[in-house]
Amino acid sequence: MEKKNETHDWSHPKRQSPVAIVLILFRVVKMLLRQAWPFLLLFIFNQKNKSDNIYTLAFTALGVLSSVLSIISYFRFYYFIEGDELVIKKGLFKKTKLNVPFDRIQSINSSQNLVHRFFNVVSLEMDTAGSKGSEIKINALSLGEAEDLKQYILGKKQLSDQTKIVSKQSDLVKAEQVDQKLLQLSISDLLKIGIGQNHLRSLSLIALFIFGLGEYADMLLEREDFKQIETNFINILRSSFIFLAVMTILLSFVLTLIRTIIKYYDLNFFETNKGFKVISGLFDRKEKFAALKKIQLFRWSINPISKLFDLYNLSLSQASSVQSSRGQTLQVPGLYLNQIQDIIKTYFPARQKLKFSEHGISWRIIIKRMNLYGFLPLIIITIGRYLNNNSHSSWLLVWLLIILASSYVYWKKWKFKLSTEGLETQSGIFSTSFTLLKWYKVQSIIIRQSIFQKRLGFADIYFSSAGGTISIPYIPYKQALQIKNFVLYKVETSKKYWM
Repeated sequence: MEKKNETHDWSHPKRQSPVAIVLILFRVVKMLLRQAWPFLLLFIFNQKNKSDNIYTLAFTALGVLSSVLSIISYFRFYYFIEGDELVIKKGLFKKTKLNVPFDRIQSINSSQNLVHRFFNVVSLEMDTAGSKGSEIKINALSLGEAEDLKQYILGKKQLSDQTKIVSKQSDLVKAEQVDQKLLQLSISDLLKIGIGQNHLRSLSLIALFIFGLGEYADMLLEREDFKQIETNFINILRSSFIFLAVMTILLSFVLTLIRTIIKYYDLNFFETNKGFKVISGLFDRKEKFAALKKIQLFRWSINPISKLFDLYNLSLSQASSVQSSRGQTLQVPGLYLNQIQDIIKTYFPARQKLKFSEHGISWRIIIKRMNLYGFLPLIIITIGRYLNNNSHSSWLLVWLLIILASSYVYWKKWKFKLSTEGLETQSGIFSTSFTLLKWYKVQSIIIRQSIFQKRLGFADIYFSSAGGTISIPYIPYKQALQIKNFVLYKVETSKKYWM
């Protein structure tokens, strides 16, 4: 391994693999398809102006422009190592130089989509710490070069952290020896996980697609054809509502299974000497790492369907210096409770020896939820029906009963446990979620009171960390104040770093 590193002179600016041009273009095309698919349908199926070449010219110009920008981006991207810093130079119209010290790099993750695999390259993503940190991404490197760069940076970083000379090769051997596989998902496991997933997301995607098609249908079709199709669709919907509803539910179920298999295919979950690592994905093979010191919130959950298989979902929320859409959360499905407990022992070894005092929240949370989700919508709908001269519907009373039942379950499930070192919460309606937070990870505490809460002497308390926020609703204000003062004392006197 050491010889490999010697073959690369990291001090000189290097370009990515030429495959990066294809990847940049692929990313641009994917973004355009995601945002402009209705216009693409208009371009393909337009019957009104077949002789009009404006769409052809527009898409051709867009394709040429995307290709040119991808090529320019490739030739203006350089990376190299200067001292103990990784330096990135990039920019289309404005050149940017980014210097990232090794000791600020928290983790180096890799990923491979289908294009990466076809050309035998890999993408590297580096997460940094601190308020001025940035997330670094190198789109395409050969497998050998990516591994050498990763091990070179981690080796230098470890030398800096330990402040003593240790050979990179012995570090790597040590890291390999402590890696322990905690979980590997089979196809049968994926099917169980898919069955227990939230199918509402797939249902919403189907609904959005249908409504999206309806919104642009008048652009794709002649006016007479559109009216005829609309009339036929409404007639079919009325006569076959139950059948279509069942088929839609089945379709959402199948889509959820497909999404689960694509995302978590051949998932391997490891415990390393510094944290946890996950490798998963069918088309986009990703490797993610969560350092123990970087984990802020420890969450696990189960719903009635996944409870049939006794399978929990684990979520490790990490500190992140940048706000990105993908977030900094490591998710692992398909774990049994004993596996969750073993992982907690690694993350929070003192938990077993601590004494936790269990508390609940006030039953007045039921009234709050009834007012917010029950009576308020009921009043708005009733006024609307009255203005439109529509009669009252008994379904509105059913809605009130549903909100009442769900609010009662919400109140009964909500528990929080306090100890001298941390907080553990339990909440949910359909599913049950558990969250574990160490006090020294807390960065701010806020107590909030509505007008009604202030009058009754209740409050909500919020604990904010670098990985997210935990809130406890409707507890006595005096209790919230005591908890706040105690946690602030623990944070100020703790000698542990939050990251």
